[in-house]
Amino acid sequence: MSDAFVKLYIDDKFITKTKIIDENNTPVWKEMFATPLIDSKSMIRLLVFDKDPKGEELILSLHTTANEVVLSGKNATLVCSPAEEMYNLCYAIAWYPHLI
Repeated sequence: MSDAFVKLYIDDKFITKTKIIDENNTPVWKEMFATPLIDSKSMIRLLVFDKDPKGEELILSLHTTANEVVLSGKNATLVCSPAEEMYNLCYAIAWYPHLI
């Protein structure tokens, strides 16, 4: 069983991480994060880790750009990455404008 969590990076800058879901091989996170202003070429990385006594083990990584998300209609839509070994990652991304 995994004790999984996800780290979010934008343009190689760490933004935040999700809570750890203990002893679950099919964890589901429903969390919302504020991000800095990004442009269409910004690289978005989602890294899924298993937390164990020895540290963190990378389980899965997903890389995309903000432009790919918007152009492919993924905004607010569930998307699954291709399976890597026995894992795959389904995610939904939605951007909401910040009013100044």
